[in-house]
Amino acid sequence: MLIVSEPVCVVGDIHGQYNDLLNMMKKVGEPHAEKLNYLFLGDYVDRGDQGLEVCILLFALKINFPK
Repeated sequence: MLIVSEPVCVVGDIHGQYNDLLNMMKKVGEPHAEKLNYLFLGDYVDRGDQGLEVCILLFALKINFPK
């Protein structure tokens, strides 16, 4: 079990859709804005054309915001 403090945005399957991920972050808020937490559930890279970009962005966010 993982305890995540509020506010939190739960993100389901991204499927390599990098532009959709960026648009979602633009609408909901960036991770550093007002201590917003994101919980990504999986399926990051399959089916989409930009799976590598999605992974690099998520790894960079995890490095910059480890908690």
